[in-house]
Formats: sequence, C-alpha cells, structure tokens
Amino acid sequence: MVLKKDSQNVGEIDSSLVEFDKSQNGGFVLGSKATKKIKNLNHFKSAQTALDIRAAMGSESLDISFAVSEAEIDLGDVILEKYVAENTLEQGNPCFIYYHGGDFYGGSALNAKNFCKKLADDCRGIVFAVDYRMTPEVTAKQLLADCQKAVTYVSHHAENFKIDSNRIYVSGDSAGGNLAAVMSYLDAIKGDNVIKGQVLIYPMVDNRSKSQQIDLSGMPENQKEMVRNMDAGNIGGN
Repeated sequence: MVLKKDSQNVGEIDSSLVEFDKSQNGGFVLGSKATKKIKNLNHFKSAQTALDIRAAMGSESLDISFAVSEAEIDLGDVILEKYVAENTLEQGNPCFIYYHGGDFYGGSALNAKNFCKKLADDCRGIVFAVDYRMTPEVTAKQLLADCQKAVTYVSHHAENFKIDSNRIYVSGDSAGGNLAAVMSYLDAIKGDNVIKGQVLIYPMVDNRSKSQQIDLSGMPENQKEMVRNMDAGNIGGN
C-alpha cells in the first residue's frame, strides 16, 4: 500500500511506479486541478519520466447516466467533484467517495467523471470524486492526507448532503483502489468507523514484481483485448 512507501522529498518519485507501456496512449483528459495549484517545479531527475507520461494518461468514455447534477467543492488542497442523482431521497442516501487511478502521479478525477455519474445514477445516491494532489509535487504522506480530508469532510457534512452516515463507502480503480483500501484501513485502526464498505476496482496493492500482474492466458481473446485496453500496464499474460 502507498501508506508503506513514502517518498521523503517533494519532487521525488518511487522508480517502481514508473513501469508502463508507452504504446498505450488514452484519450487525454485535463489533469488534476489540485495538483496544478502547486507551483513547485524542482523535480528530481527520476521523476521526469513520470511527468512525461502523465500527459498521456486517461481514457475516453461516454456519459450514459440520466439526470445527474454536477458541482465542485474546493477544499484548498483537495477538490471534490460531486455527482448527485436526480431521484435521491430527502434524507438517507448512499454515498461513494471515489479515488481515481494513475499510479499516484497521473490521472485525474475528471477521468472518472462519467463512471462516477453512472454510479450515482445506479445507486440513487451521491458520489464524490476526489481530486487529490499527486506525486512528485507532494509526498505520499501529503497525498494520503488529501484523501483522508475528503472522508472527514463528507462524514462531517453527511446530514447537509442528505447522506445516510451508515452508508458511506469508498471506491477506486488501480492506484485509486489502493487509496480506498488505505482509507478503510486507517478508518478501522483509528476506530472512526466512518467507512462502511469498500469497492476496489482492479486495485494496485502490490507492485513489487511482474509476477504480481494479471495472467490473461485462460481468457477468451475478446475479453483479453478488453482488459488490456482497460489497464495494459498491469497485464502480464498473453
């Protein structure tokens, strides 16, 4: 988990996070607004590769939700993209706090926008996509603090947002699945019990070796292609 792999200096990035497939360039979506606020440009040389591929991260998607409103909540270091289904209740709605993927140094909440809108639509609830500051602009501890700030803010304002405090969940894809798992872990060991469940989407929780990657050898060809297109950098089988 990222909790156990902290960089000591701003501008530095763990080299193990910069393993990627250069041939896979998705549809570009504007990057993290929270990260763009940071003016520090004195990055370590080892971080430059990550910054170079950050611009190519992202994937094209369609909005297939129905009647979901959008709003932005600026918390300073963190920005929350809020999506609310039209058919929510007067009180007691479910809520997902969603963390985007991107190996902790790329991607953005906007990449997950259409997915989060559909999630809000399907669960008849509210989804907050977390735009957290990324490495190498900040350290891993600061990134985690941003993610925790989102949980704290949502839980403290649950009544105002018409959220059932017993139905607050975390979710995320890839590195975002890692962050969601860490939020659940911290919530549990602190005894806060704010988070009632987690939905992890192909979470990146162990990147120590290629042997940890997904083996697709037993899948039909059409399914292999779909999974490769979704997350080619973590695929190990043919």
